[in-house]
Parts: sequence; structure tokens; C-alpha cells
Amino acid sequence: KLKKHFPEDSKVVKFIICCINCCLNCVENFIQYLTRNAYVMIAVDGRSFCYAAGQAFKLLMSNVARMTAVNFVCSYVFFLSRITVGLLCALFATLWIDNALTLV
Repeated sequence: KLKKHFPEDSKVVKFIICCINCCLNCVENFIQYLTRNAYVMIAVDGRSFCYAAGQAFKLLMSNVARMTAVNFVCSYVFFLSRITVGLLCALFATLWIDNALTLV
């Protein structure tokens, strides 16, 4: 019945599927993030997973602004470290090649 009203190549169907896919990806990422924090709470408290997930959720919701700031700073530091490592590798490779050529 649905195929009569909305063929599979319809733009409306593609848009709806895209929206549902986006929502499911957001839910999946949130659950993965919450699960990771729940495992940390299990390691700290030694309680069950459900209790730790509830505690992790409460902790995340009470510190939303702080968590956002920490995540932003960490992303920036990781970005700078990637650039630094790449540049240092290029510098050492250049110096190594120059020294190898002068020895020949």
C-alpha cells in the first residue's frame, strides 16, 4: 500500500529515511557515550551497569557546560598535537635525508 503512494525513488521517502537515519545515529552516539561513562562509574563504584548508567547520566546532565568546554579544549589540543607530530616527522625526515646525502 505504501509503495502506491510513495515510490521508493521519491524525494519525500528519501528525505524521511535520511531524517530517521540521522535521529538513529544521534541516539546511537549518545548511548555509546553514556555506556563509556557508565563503565567508568562501574570501575569507580563497583555497582551494576544500570545503576552506573543512571549515575553517569546524572553526572553528565549536571555538568553539561563543563563537559562541553572540556570536549572543545580536548579537540583543539588533539588537533594541534596532530599538526605538531606531522610537522616534526617532516622536519626529522628532511634532516635525515639531508645528512644522508652529505655523507655520500
